[in-house]
Amino acid sequence: MTPTNSPEGLEHHEGTREPGVGRRAALGLTAGAVGAAAGLGAGIAVSDGASATTKSLVVDVAAIGETFRLFPAPALLPDANLDPSDLRGSMFWTEGYIYPEGTIQGDGFVPTSEGAIGHWMCRGHIISSATRPEPHIISNQEFIFGLIRPDRLFPPDTLTSAGLEATNEGLQDSLRAVTGGSGIYRGAAGQVLEIETGLNASVQPGLDLPAPNFRFEFDLDIPST
Repeated sequence: MTPTNSPEGLEHHEGTREPGVGRRAALGLTAGAVGAAAGLGAGIAVSDGASATTKSLVVDVAAIGETFRLFPAPALLPDANLDPSDLRGSMFWTEGYIYPEGTIQGDGFVPTSEGAIGHWMCRGHIISSATRPEPHIISNQEFIFGLIRPDRLFPPDTLTSAGLEATNEGLQDSLRAVTGGSGIYRGAAGQVLEIETGLNASVQPGLDLPAPNFRFEFDLDIPST
């Protein structure tokens, strides 16, 4: 495998394949089993007879605690005559920095732009209640490769994902759908494994809890040009 053209600080590994069933799908692996295996599968098959370039990409992310915003569900509002454990419908927003794989080692990491290769943005809804306490969240995430600057407000290389995430102890990894991309990731599809890797030094307002760190293992199919 050889590195491909990629944003600064990232390395991709690629190959070309014709449509077929991805290795993870063929093996029937669950997200937890994939996390235990600590490997990237072949991704989602490309339809309509088109060949695709496969890329493996791994990045670290540190959420920035002070960016966290929570917009409570009715059950959390004062004087609401509702079950306070029903958090469904609460909306949230948070941001983080993207770093090359291996940058974040354990708890206590301080999120700064130094060494960062992009921005991570996450928005979604809390879905937990007494009858289904976990997972906590369904969300959309944007991975923006390249720091936003006054002279470059819109870095062109991005990936997006959607799916479930978050448990009480972070013991199960979340397998999410890659829903698209732009720039060098234009037309991307596939999946990404989200792995919680600890807590950093920033604190989330309102929750008074340290913000989380993640590792994201992308398994991408990008249409060949």
